[in-house]
Amino acid sequence: MKNLQTLTAFSVIIVSLISCRKVIDIDLKGSDSQIVIEGNITNEVGPYKVIISKTVKMNAPNSFPAITNAKVIISDNTGIVDTLSQPIPGEYQTNKIISKIGNTYTLSVLIDGKTYNSMAKMPSFIPIDSMYLADNPFDIGSKLKTVPVTILTDKAGETNYFRIVEYWNNKKSKTINVLDDKFLADGQKVEIPNYGNTDERFVNDSVKVEIQCLDKAMYEYYLSIPISGGPVPANPNSNISGGCFGYFSVHAFSRKTLKIK
Repeated sequence: MKNLQTLTAFSVIIVSLISCRKVIDIDLKGSDSQIVIEGNITNEVGPYKVIISKTVKMNAPNSFPAITNAKVIISDNTGIVDTLSQPIPGEYQTNKIISKIGNTYTLSVLIDGKTYNSMAKMPSFIPIDSMYLADNPFDIGSKLKTVPVTILTDKAGETNYFRIVEYWNNKKSKTINVLDDKFLADGQKVEIPNYGNTDERFVNDSVKVEIQCLDKAMYEYYLSIPISGGPVPANPNSNISGGCFGYFSVHAFSRKTLKIK
């Protein structure tokens, strides 16, 4: 967040977003079965979930079997220790943990005598101020004639990381857009266009954009996800120790929705 003005930097921000745009199409490499842990704590009221499963062989159906014998504990820096319950096989949920900006959370998962750990701090919350549709400057030969543009006010003096998620008619885009704040104006209002949907849009369609405020580890996790159609990739860089796939994301987010007129 150093050197862009609010509205005049539109094209620069577009370039930065395109450079960090990729489609989620993860083929986890490796023939041996591996543990997959997907945990989320957000600024919404809980319970929060940790989903644990196991990979299958490359030629097997893309359905990961649930792991039901895990002991999952989430604790925070205030002294709360929460042993998660399992209302659905493989889906563990909190009972006591409360999310708060600035709190640090520790995830511990014990499976068959092996422990997997992660720690993450809830980053600053930067809400969406407003949103509008703008003409797509790259619409030549494209069905995408408009793009949603979200406006937010940057927090001065902080390093921030964002993920932009788009829902079109409540269908979540597979595209990952991530952005760090080095291209945004420090402490100023900034406009962020999103190119997560490539389909033609019609009157009365709805578009919802979610801006997630990430910590650095989750930002780097999303950056490490391979681009669909690219060369044979490595697996994404998990922020969980112990030799598993997946992530532990502690993030704050806000959403805005509008209709096409």
